[in-house]
Amino acid sequence: MDKLVFYKEATDKALSDLNPEKALPEVFKYLKSVMPLDAMVHFVFDPKTNLVRIRTMRTGSVSIQPDKQFSVRNSSRAFFNWQHERNVIKVDDLQKTPLYDDIIEFINNQFDLNLGSGVLSRQVFDKENVGISGLYAEGKHRYSDEHIELVEYLSQALSFVSYNAMAYYDNMKQLESLDEENRFLHGEIKRISSSPLIGSETGLKNIVESIKKLSHVDSHVLILGESGVGKELVADAIQENSKRSNGPYIKVNCGAITDTLVDSELFGHEKGAFTGADSTQKGRFERAHKGTIFLDEIGELPMAAQVRLLRVLQNKEIERVGGKATMPVDTRIIVATHRDLPAMIKSGDFREDLYFRLNVFPVTVPPLRYRREDIPALANHFIEKFSRRMNLKRIPKIKDGNLTDLLKHEWPGNIRELENLIERSMIINSEGPLEFKSLLNIPSTRPEDRRIESLDSTIKNHIIQSLDHTGGRISGSNGAAVLLGIHPNTLRARMDKLNIAYKLGKGKSSGQKSK
Repeated sequence: MDKLVFYKEATDKALSDLNPEKALPEVFKYLKSVMPLDAMVHFVFDPKTNLVRIRTMRTGSVSIQPDKQFSVRNSSRAFFNWQHERNVIKVDDLQKTPLYDDIIEFINNQFDLNLGSGVLSRQVFDKENVGISGLYAEGKHRYSDEHIELVEYLSQALSFVSYNAMAYYDNMKQLESLDEENRFLHGEIKRISSSPLIGSETGLKNIVESIKKLSHVDSHVLILGESGVGKELVADAIQENSKRSNGPYIKVNCGAITDTLVDSELFGHEKGAFTGADSTQKGRFERAHKGTIFLDEIGELPMAAQVRLLRVLQNKEIERVGGKATMPVDTRIIVATHRDLPAMIKSGDFREDLYFRLNVFPVTVPPLRYRREDIPALANHFIEKFSRRMNLKRIPKIKDGNLTDLLKHEWPGNIRELENLIERSMIINSEGPLEFKSLLNIPSTRPEDRRIESLDSTIKNHIIQSLDHTGGRISGSNGAAVLLGIHPNTLRARMDKLNIAYKLGKGKSSGQKSK
């Protein structure tokens, strides 16, 4: 056959479509018309791990991307590492090569074939080793020297097709993974939001009101609160009730990413940007385009990444690591932290301009000790949750008097501590009744030794603790009224009644009015 005619016709088929699912069948059909061909297989050998990875397998009508890996024996390393002078070699009897036990037997079982001979072509594209493509036929000694020459003519075009196919299938798998992750997150959010936040009518009433207000706007949100108060659940509720609820929702724990990888994780990287960057990778912001990104523990973000995040907020665009082009992103940003950001600004650990950009609508989630009225409902919720997880036939009850112990505890670990306590108690005694005294290290006292404070005294101490927590501030999103779940005027009236002094910081006198 005329080599130039073959090259032109085969190349036209190979480059007919960038989608390998359309181009490869045409290539297969044409090659089969000029030489023996029952299967095409592309695989990659990694000398570092000694693994051969099958990327694609094709017969005339069937295509499979098994992503199958085989361990290569040390005696076979030279064969798979391509210790040959020519880019194309002929194999007359596959059973006499390491290919048979490691690959060919697997292919035969998949397609019900009896492959006996082949033509192997080393694939190099843009100086990068793409792997090895094989044309295989049933029976031995099926390929001639003329077939080898034809494949050599086509080697560069096949390299491009193999490189394009690998990139295409990798991108498709990444998209499938992202779709699966997105569906999972949407399912989780819908599951969580199918019932109101526990405490929505009591300790979290103001939080629910804030979520309702945020549902009509696209503003960035800063969620504040101690560790374990449920900041992520509040972020989920904000997303689910927003205009972007059907878009992607990407969660990032800034404290779980190393400083060296945080830029790449958030903003992506170009191929070759650093050692190990074998391909272009989208960052979290690109994946959250037209949706929402939740940056948990924003206070843990290193300064260099803070600069990049500020650019996203200001210009609504990103630049991948190692890249030169900027890409626009339309992403709503919700951030959360338990850190004192104003104090971090003073110490030089957090950018002031970034803080003001993020602090559009702050939402402060009160700690559990300031919403004790929610403890019974939360405890019952966790008991039901762990009963389902432990497949209990009967939901255990709380031992008489032990609910009081829960109400009296200070809960430095907040809701997370309560959840862990309930789980630990149910592991110890799944049938109930559940007892918490020993787990909370509460000493047993006789009733006659207990000193009962008056109701006014208890309320007064609770209000003073709230004011201490807010630096004396009464109203506003960071005020004591929000923590206590009452109107600022109601709080002032109770302060007047209980003779509680107004204070605002260390420089104010006790007689001054607080805001």
